[in-house]
Parts: sequence; structure tokens; C-alpha cells
Amino acid sequence: MIGKAGTPLRARTLFVNEGAVRLWPSIALTEKRGAVTVPLAADVLRFWISRLHGALADDRRVLHRLNIAVRKLTEGDETSAQKLLDPSGLTRFSPDGLAPRATWRACSGLSNLAHIPTMKHWEITGWHMTPNDRYNHLSAREYLKGKSGEERKSVGIKFSLILKF
Repeated sequence: MIGKAGTPLRARTLFVNEGAVRLWPSIALTEKRGAVTVPLAADVLRFWISRLHGALADDRRVLHRLNIAVRKLTEGDETSAQKLLDPSGLTRFSPDGLAPRATWRACSGLSNLAHIPTMKHWEITGWHMTPNDRYNHLSAREYLKGKSGEERKSVGIKFSLILKF
């Protein structure tokens, strides 16, 4: 995959995109207040880090790096902000390189926004982590590693029909 100026893209868990810091797949960790970028409340950040990386994730290290990175973003320096976030200690979610930046635009459109209650979210997450006969006894998450965006979308649509939401 090739990014700006022909440089190869790396799969990242924390990434800078359009002046904001996001946690893969596209959870905003910062917000704009006028011309200043600020991190969300620490308890919100800890919630997402623990949900996606487990209770043992080093959220203090991430929060420290995030606070420095938002200063860089306010100065308009996305490259330095990303360099600060790369050694955050969080595992990469997409080693196949299909995310986060390549799918960012497809995932962030208005047609893809939906309010999902917490219990439904947990049900969806559980389904993605449970081995399934349809995918040779792999979880949907394991099955989809390395698959195209179209295949990922197809599985998502089939799943939404199963749960009827």
C-alpha cells in the first residue's frame, strides 16, 4: 500500500488522520475546540483502550503520548504526532495493512453511522470473536484477515441480517 508521496503505509492501531488521533478502526480520541486539538476525557480513552486491548493494556503510556501528540496536532505537525503515537505499546489490529488509512474514507461516511446500544455492541463483538462453522471453525475476525474490503463488507451485511438490526 502506498500513502502520500509514494511512501508505504504501515498498519497502525493509533493513527493521525485529518488533524485528529483515532484508535483503529476509527474511534476518535481527540476533538477540535476552535483551533486547538484536545484529547477526550481520560475515562473515555481508558474505556476504549480496555475494550479493544484488554484490561492489562498500558493506558498511562498511551495517554501520555496522546497528550504530547495533540500539542503537535495543534501546531499542525501530523508527522511528529504520528511518530509519537507509533511506540505507544498497543498491538496492531490490522497487520495485513488493509486498515486503518486505506479504509478510513469508506468507514467514515455518513451512510456508515449508526447508534448501537452497548449490549448490542457486545453481542456483535462476541460474534466476531467466536469460532463459526461458516468460516472453517475460525472466528469472523480470524477469517477476514487478509480478505478484501468487499469480502469484509459482505460478511458484515450477512451478520446484520442474522441479528436483524
